[in-house]
Formats: sequence, C-alpha cells, structure tokens
Amino acid sequence: MARADILPSTFEELARALATATSVAFVYSEDLTADANGVRKVEAIANLAILTGRLGQPQSGIYPLYRYINSQGAVDMGMSPSCYPGHVSVSDLQGNDRFSNVWSAQLPDSPGFSYRETIESAHQQKIKGLFLMGENPIATEPEREKIQEALKQVEFLVVQDMFLTQSGELADVVLPSTGFTEQEGTLTNTERRAQKLRPVLAAPDGARPDWRILADLLTRLDPGTSYTDAQSVYQEIITVVPFYQGLTYERLEEGGVQWPYTENDSSGMLTLENLKKPLEFATS
Repeated sequence: MARADILPSTFEELARALATATSVAFVYSEDLTADANGVRKVEAIANLAILTGRLGQPQSGIYPLYRYINSQGAVDMGMSPSCYPGHVSVSDLQGNDRFSNVWSAQLPDSPGFSYRETIESAHQQKIKGLFLMGENPIATEPEREKIQEALKQVEFLVVQDMFLTQSGELADVVLPSTGFTEQEGTLTNTERRAQKLRPVLAAPDGARPDWRILADLLTRLDPGTSYTDAQSVYQEIITVVPFYQGLTYERLEEGGVQWPYTENDSSGMLTLENLKKPLEFATS
C-alpha cells in the first residue's frame, strides 16, 4: 500500500464496500494490459471477483473497456491465438475435431503467437508473412520503431484497411476495405450485445467489405467454399457458436440482443451455470 501511496484506512474502506455491496462491477480499460504485467493485473481483478462472489450475479461482473466496439465479437469468433470460435481452446481435442469437420481442414492443436510474440518473431525474421486487417500498429502500439522494423523484415506484408496507413505504406499488397457505416454485418460490444450493422453510406470505388475480401481469398484457396453474403457468414456463426444459436439474423433485425440466447433462456444473463466449469484462482 505504501508503494501505491494508498492509506490503510482507504484500503479498509474499499474492502468493506466490496464486501457489503449488493452488486459490484469491476471495470478496467484496455490500457491496464499494455505492459508486461497486464495478464497478472487482469488475473488479480478476476481473483477479487471470484473471492467476493461477484461472477454470474445480477448487475455484477468484470467489464473490460475494449479499444474497439467489436473486440468482444472478435474474441467470440476465435480471433485469439489460443481459441477457436465460441472460446473453445485449441488444445480441446473434441473442439479441434468439430471445427476440423466444419471447415474440412486439419487444424493446429497448440496456441499460435500472441501479439507480442508475433512482433518479436517478425523482428527476428522467423515469420515470412503477415496479414494486418484493420490494424496500424506503427501508430497505435508502444515501441513503434521496433514494430516498423519488424514489418520491414517480413518477406510479404498484406494490409487490409480503410486508409493507406503508416503500416500500409510498407505493404506489398494493400486491400481497400469499407468502413462499418458502409457495410452489412454484425458486431458484439463489451456487454455481449450482438447488433446488426446496416450500410448508411456508399462505399468508395474499389473498397469492399472485410468479409467479402476474406471470402474471396478463401475461395481462391478452396474453390469448394463460398460465402454469398453477410447473412451466410452469420449463419455459420450461429451454427458453430453455442451461445449465439438463438441470435438469428431475423432476431437482430428487431434490435441488439445479449448472449447467451437460447430457446430455453433468452435473458442474456451469463451465470456460473452458463459457464459449466469450475472457477479457478489465477496463481501466475
């Protein structure tokens, strides 16, 4: 407490407030995870939430304030080095088999590189190619000079973005994409609320929706695979992600809906029963 310049009386007051409150929301910004101790900080918050019984309770829980509006949706869709869609671990053999069958491909059963590991590996020329989608790390991340040098080291760099960014200026190929106001699709915000996107502006000539660019690349790699529109992409989502199964495209037309949403429970309340696995304290 002395190192943090917090008076013992203040700490005791906070502890009593946490212990006696009927509901507690733990809110933290993404900046909290920006340094080497980021994981430990989040683990400390999670431990405190478990210790005080605030997980899976009404008007309580942990709420990370992500930098981007669809960060939660991205994680739900498997944009993580350690998880498939639906937060299924890549080391889960049953999950691995299920997604291998869905996509007719042999999938890895070990985690990929984290962001920091990716930059470090590129800097050391251990990665031959990078695909940046909607990211400009030279401008948005710490150690910008190191990141710039890392991007220069890869043999082939693809940047998919709305604008020609600093990172895009180093790219071998630039794929112009539309903005969220120029395309149809869905997003899921930090309160797990899935919402439908509707285009309200005309896209510039040559720019295409992100899903269409990726779908066309996939068709080049596997001619037997085809996504015809944003709804067909979403149809796969509700097929493979259990807690999205009740969130049909038609249902989202009526407004945003929180997951989990199933035929038996449309409350959108994430309880300990929903998690279906024991809670464990982080000890790293």
